[in-house]
Formats: sequence, C-alpha cells, structure tokens
Amino acid sequence: MQALNTLSKGPDKAIVEQHIRGSGLKGLSKTELSFLTNLSKRHLDEIIASLISDNLIFKVDTEDEIFIHSEFYNKAKEEIVTILADYHRRFPLKEGIVKEELRSKMASNMREKLFNYIITDLIQASVIVREKDIIRVKDHQVKLPQDKEELRSQIDKIYLKGGLEPPYFKDLGQDIAEKGGRDLLEIMVKDGTLIKVKEDLYFHKKAIEELKRRLVGFIKGKGEITTPELKKLTGVSRKYTIPLIEYFDKTQLTVRIGDKRILRKR
Repeated sequence: MQALNTLSKGPDKAIVEQHIRGSGLKGLSKTELSFLTNLSKRHLDEIIASLISDNLIFKVDTEDEIFIHSEFYNKAKEEIVTILADYHRRFPLKEGIVKEELRSKMASNMREKLFNYIITDLIQASVIVREKDIIRVKDHQVKLPQDKEELRSQIDKIYLKGGLEPPYFKDLGQDIAEKGGRDLLEIMVKDGTLIKVKEDLYFHKKAIEELKRRLVGFIKGKGEITTPELKKLTGVSRKYTIPLIEYFDKTQLTVRIGDKRILRKR
C-alpha cells in the first residue's frame, strides 16, 4: 500500500525511485522509466542524477541505461561475498571459484552485465580478487593442515626423485588421490614447485631447470637439436621427450623448424 501510495501521490523523485525499486534485480531502463512516469527527458535526467548521487540507485548497464535500486544491489553484493566465503570453507585447498560457477550459484536469475558490474565494484573496493577466471575473497589464503603438508612433502619427493621420468598423476595411487592429491598438485604448480607439461604430466621445477640449462648449452654449441638428440640428451623415452620439447616450444624457449629445434630469438 505504501508503494502504491507513493506511485499515485508522491513527488516525482520518489515515484522514479519506487519504480526502480519495484523492478528488483531486473532493473529498469531510462526508456521504461520515461514511459512509466511520463516525465520530460530533462526532468527525468535530473532525478536520475540526484538518485545516483544519493547512492539510492546504480547505473549497471551504460549501453542500455539500466538502473538498479541500492536495496537489491547491496543484497546481491552480500550474496556474492557469502557464496565465496562458504566456498572457501568447503574447499580450503582451492584458490577460488570460477566466475561462471559463482554466477550460477546466485539465487536470482541475474543479468550478466549486472553480475559483471557488481564483481568489478567488489574488486575496486578490495573485497574480492579476480585472477584470470578465478574469484576469491581478498583475505583468503590456502592454508594446508598438517596432514596435507605431509602429503605435499610426499608428492614433492616423488616428483623430485622421478626427475625427467615422473609418474603420471593417475599412477600415483588411489590413496594420494583420495587425500586431495589433485588439489595439492595445482597448488604446487601455482607456487612453482611443479611444472605442468601436459594433462596429467607434471615435472619438478628442479628437473626442468636442469634440462633447460643442458638444452640451451647443446643448441648454442650445435645451433640446433633434433628429437632423437634430445632423447639421447635426456636419457628418457619418447613418452617424456615429446611432451618436454613441446613444452619448451610452448614456453618460447625453442622454435620448431622442420624436424629440428633452434633457440627462439628474444
């Protein structure tokens, strides 16, 4: 009744605000507001500017000029932070949640532009952090409990001992997988301990750095290297040689010319 009373008897500014509030997270465009209020363009622009200045509404879509009331905007911000906090609690070993997965968890069917606008707002306010497509609460850090630290140490020793012939992850054993080994691998890749050469194949950083040193020395001495020569240099089978040379191509250390590799000019 209060809303209806405002729409029928309220001042123009209150009427515009009520229309926007009534639209919820869908929001209203300036065209729709003009139709609903029958106000002149100049007067409507003045009211909108005033409502924005008072932080009562937000312009969340510049192209289509869509406005959201602060009541629903702030609730949506709180919901995003709550979802993130709950995700960190349930998955402490993960850096954060994929952006689209986060949007899918929202209770409302939120427009993509509104979601992006709120995410940007929260980033600028230093509430959340976005790294590529992963979003997390700013203060979230992956902290390993004692049992996970022990598992991490075990994995580190396995890959360090494996050298240029490390086991594929699927060969590490069910026990490691069930204890969260996959998540730990990703953490170790992120901090630089392990290097992911291809799906399911990881090398210890020390092994890659040592091979890189020998590979550069070989190519500088001869000018090039073939796959058989790399196989002889590493002393491992093609199962590892091919992924390794492709990794060095991908990281732009080498470039392929026919059947040979040379150092990429920097």
